[in-house]
Amino acid sequence: QWGPRYLLAAVPLLGLVLAADWPHLGRAWRGLAAAALALSLLVQVAGVGHHMERTRDKWTVVEAVAAAEPEALVTNQWFVPQELAGLTLERGIPVLLTPSPPEMMAAWQAAEGAGLKRLVVVLAAGDDPEGLTRAVASRGWTRTAEVLFDIPPFSLRALMFGR
Repeated sequence: QWGPRYLLAAVPLLGLVLAADWPHLGRAWRGLAAAALALSLLVQVAGVGHHMERTRDKWTVVEAVAAAEPEALVTNQWFVPQELAGLTLERGIPVLLTPSPPEMMAAWQAAEGAGLKRLVVVLAAGDDPEGLTRAVASRGWTRTAEVLFDIPPFSLRALMFGR
């Protein structure tokens, strides 16, 4: 469990030592320190940009799911409940995590038994949405919308169903 992340707290102290010794450093050491500082700033800017892009993608999904006003969310992706927790907890939307198609259909039957009329299903983009759509169409459900989105490194699709 130990690793370089625990040295992060020492970086500002090393910066102070470097600043105090700056006049005594040779030209090569100053160049190396300046290059390391420039590289670290570049990495931080790239990381912030990536985080902003990921957050924007996530909010695209949250807005699409919220607009569907689901009464439950069904997914076979382990991280989706965490990613949509703000929305599902705020609105009291139950999340059914189903690792396999038979369990997904069992969750669907439970939702029907509870009298729910609007469901959102989040699948991996490579999963077969048409098979699911056919399976639930025979039970009186209609796919009302579909949104493709990425939560790197995963590509997903949200399918909205109504009755």
